Amino acid sequence: MRHFTLNSQNRSLSIQSVCLGTLRRFLVLSLLGLLLGTTSVWATNYSSNGWAFTINLDGTATVINPVTYVGGIGGGYFDRAESNLVIPPEVTLQNIAANGNDSVYIISFGDTYTVTGIDFGVFLSNAQRTAMIGISYPNTVTTIKNIANCPNLQSIAIPSSVTTISTYAFQSDSSLLSITIPATVTSIGDYVCRNCTSLQSATVLNSKIGDGQFLNCTVLKDVTLSDDVTTIGRDAFLN
Repeated sequence: MRHFTLNSQNRSLSIQSVCLGTLRRFLVLSLLGLLLGTTSVWATNYSSNGWAFTINLDGTATVINPVTYVGGIGGGYFDRAESNLVIPPEVTLQNIAANGNDSVYIISFGDTYTVTGIDFGVFLSNAQRTAMIGISYPNTVTTIKNIANCPNLQSIAIPSSVTTISTYAFQSDSSLLSITIPATVTSIGDYVCRNCTSLQSATVLNSKIGDGQFLNCTVLKDVTLSDDVTTIGRDAFLN
């Protein structure tokens, strides 16, 4: 294990300008994620425990938005904002319908799916992003795609079940104070913690630090790296 303090001399471990290739790579990866990772965003399902989710090709689920079911006239699923969000280990499909009076009611329950992914992406409202202070995951989660742009999110506890963290996963979570990337992560994208301007400490236990992973983390001083780290991407600690 290696620990070091960042300063103006060692923060720029590798400095290269971000080029159009980065954008092209992101667009390609995003398209592949839609084609291979989950059903399309139009195939949104709703669960009995308050989550919107998509069904992955392997029969597991990715949660995309916490919701509340409201019955009656004009009812349906509405955004649910919580300060401490708890991701469930599984979701059970819930079906609703409306009668002739436009009253919405539950008609049936479907299959239960294990939650292996999180992708809030464009689905969270501004109110939900602002409300979130903490988030915790079950040990069923293997993939974290997007929990970015949550300005008051202070703590993220990534379980050792996670193997994949996508590009921009925690970008601009500007109140995040510390983060630990577990050793189980075998695939990590770029700019994962970019613009986390309150981040003070980071522990990296996996083997790779992506491009711009801590770019513009202006108060980051304490960094602990595993002896297994073999790759440090360009502009990883550039401020």
